[in-house]
Amino acid sequence: AVQRDNVIYHGHAGQFLLRGLPNVLKLRIEAPLEYRIRSVMAELGHSRDEAVKYIEGVDDQRRRWVKMVYNQDWCDPALYDLCVNLQNMSMDNICDIVAMAIEHDDFRTTEDAAKWLGNTALQCGVKAALSADDRVWNSSQQVTISANEGAISLRGSTKSKESRDLIMEAVTQVEGVVDCKSEISLLSNSLR
Repeated sequence: AVQRDNVIYHGHAGQFLLRGLPNVLKLRIEAPLEYRIRSVMAELGHSRDEAVKYIEGVDDQRRRWVKMVYNQDWCDPALYDLCVNLQNMSMDNICDIVAMAIEHDDFRTTEDAAKWLGNTALQCGVKAALSADDRVWNSSQQVTISANEGAISLRGSTKSKESRDLIMEAVTQVEGVVDCKSEISLLSNSLR
């Protein structure tokens, strides 16, 4: 969907998933605790105390997950292009500001951005294929993948020549892969 352009991704981890893509406006909307408490009470029917505990639990889980997966603080304003506070602005005003921002040249899709996104999408497709293939999943954990206009480069190490061959086979079956170069060494050779 992101490759087709003009997409709004609403959810967590978008600032990490699309990091490095210049035509993406990364927005953080901060809601005051009282606003969040009222929302949880209305949506989930919780008491005030239950809502506070629920919010603390959700925030702690998100914080720990982002730290574990990305080694980042999800509240770090440096991860975002724009941070707004619902305490000081209405949602309508925030929408107006976002609409103005995305019209700015800084967030236009360029040829380089489209190329970067295509390479990233192919790289993710290869990673997904390796993760989904039980024959190579354990073998491919020490393999890094890069993509450049359909050409895949594999680097790292694996346990055996058979594992290396299975990885290559799985990669070449991914749609969009036109070439695959391997610099995968065998663990037994790299330990010498």
